[in-house]
Amino acid sequence: MDLRKGGKAAIERMVEAYGYTTKQALCDQLGISSSTLANRYLRDTFPADYVIQCALETGVSLEWLVTGKGSKNFGSLSANTLKELQSYTLNNGILVEDGAVSFDYKLLPLDTKNLHVIRDAEKFYFVDYSNANPTDGVWLISIDECLSFRNFYRMPAGQLRLKITSRVL
Repeated sequence: MDLRKGGKAAIERMVEAYGYTTKQALCDQLGISSSTLANRYLRDTFPADYVIQCALETGVSLEWLVTGKGSKNFGSLSANTLKELQSYTLNNGILVEDGAVSFDYKLLPLDTKNLHVIRDAEKFYFVDYSNANPTDGVWLISIDECLSFRNFYRMPAGQLRLKITSRVL
């Protein structure tokens, strides 16, 4: 699939997904100027960023928006694709329970077992509480009973390297 082209058709599908009749209404929804959209339309440049935004806001199938194939799946996500995840906020190193959030499980990795959503400042993290072997990436760790997200890198001989970043308060 060549995503360097196909902008015209994708833009027309986005107009349809939102239920609009004009491209100007789509521009208003996306918060962009009409010249920006016209440029992508005339050059047939695929608008990946806008397609993703449209899929998230409308619940329309990403496959349909990108390729025009399959079902549009208008409206809210079907109940059989939703998974309820426990939600928390990380507040001064302590997890505070927020309740549950619904998420389309098709967008989650298949091998997740015990997944939770944690908000830390302005970021949301999907945290898998299963007993997995450490790999490179962001981990929720406890130092002196204070939880925080840190970057870890796996080194030879089973060692881990912690990337320390300073946080400006």
